[in-house]
Amino acid sequence: MPSVAILFALLPVLATALNAPSSSSSSSGSTSSKPSSTLPFTNNLCNTADAVLCPLDAQLNSRCINLNGKALCLTVCPSSSTCPADCKAQAHKNGFCSNGAEPCICTDRSDEEVTTPA
Repeated sequence: MPSVAILFALLPVLATALNAPSSSSSSSGSTSSKPSSTLPFTNNLCNTADAVLCPLDAQLNSRCINLNGKALCLTVCPSSSTCPADCKAQAHKNGFCSNGAEPCICTDRSDEEVTTPA
């Protein structure tokens, strides 16, 4: 009987593993080629009231962009992030890391355009 309980506990894990993309695809092992899915894109800026709610960076600026009607605070991505390069691979000018459900947001806006001084 305990083995049946273990089997039922493992079924979701097995189902997930079967649906996961294969790591032996035709990729050459490069970690930063073209992203496999389209990243979210917007050129809509936040209003000032939303922008000032975002955390300040070291230069006392905040960054904010509006995606699907929601204000998202942006940050300049860490050097280890592929977000900016992934956005450029999708023919956009910039990519910013985000505090929202989407960790990477692409835009054709410049850093200055999405930045609000404190």
